[in-house]
Amino acid sequence: MAFKLDSELSEKQIEADVATYFGWVTPVGKNAPFRLLDVDEQVTGADKMFDQVIPIYMQFKVSEGLTKLTNNIFSTPFTFPFHLTPLKRISVFRKRVSLYDNPTLYFKLRAMAKTATDFQHNILLKLANTGISHSFYVAPLTLSRDDYKQNLFSSTDRFLDYPFYVRDNMEIHQERWSSHFGFVPFLRAHISIVPHERVATDNHYYSFSPNGTDIAWHSPKQLSNSASRLSDMLKRIFASAFANRKSWTSPREFISFISDFKEFDFIKPLNENNNDNYGIEQLVDFGRELYNRHEIRQLLLLTKTEYLIELEKYNNR
Repeated sequence: MAFKLDSELSEKQIEADVATYFGWVTPVGKNAPFRLLDVDEQVTGADKMFDQVIPIYMQFKVSEGLTKLTNNIFSTPFTFPFHLTPLKRISVFRKRVSLYDNPTLYFKLRAMAKTATDFQHNILLKLANTGISHSFYVAPLTLSRDDYKQNLFSSTDRFLDYPFYVRDNMEIHQERWSSHFGFVPFLRAHISIVPHERVATDNHYYSFSPNGTDIAWHSPKQLSNSASRLSDMLKRIFASAFANRKSWTSPREFISFISDFKEFDFIKPLNENNNDNYGIEQLVDFGRELYNRHEIRQLLLLTKTEYLIELEKYNNR
């Protein structure tokens, strides 16, 4: 029996399908209270009316698999088999600390591109630690092409009204919005992992269960045993966004903040004549260049201050 289980999926397919799915949950109409703007989309006149943003950054990965380790040859607790290959060390560690391993799913960090000055992982980590934006890996919890397609197309009717349905009297059901993410098959079918430390090489692996739990870093270190699916991540992001105005910032403020990072020296500087409309255009341009350089995809959650004020009034009733 083969030790390594290969995926039938590709990174570009996963990225395209997730981006398409986010397009389905984007509201329509000029009076929509929120907007999900993808890096591939054009900024419209209606988009320029939004003055608050939560940037979200995702790196898409293909999950590979490892079969269950069936022997106890490395069961001694005082030694670790560093002479083994990285993949076998992952299996030994997961078996030793009783993490789910039937099978184990994993992905490896990407090597640094010839034209890059830092690893993609470290760029993702930088965007995860701004205190304003969200940044994480996204990988499927299946190796099967057919299973993946089934999860995608069984989800297409889930958000005909949610999460952006708003009644005429502006009554906003934010708890209902965020909780709906937790039940969408396609979103539940992906792991989401926030990068947790800088690296000096690409020879690092994240491993996890097909249930989206038992996340480990190959060092070895267990990071989490709670559910960390894409649905869980989005539920947390949206719940925070709907509950706290401080979760948002203006496009101009975010551009100004990340302009101080040496990794993002390609950002065109803002000046006093640039308004928030220009900030949105700048953010879209930043997302495109970020993708060109590091293949990290940007998604912008946009709204208006007036909607946040209405939301705050609703929450305080």
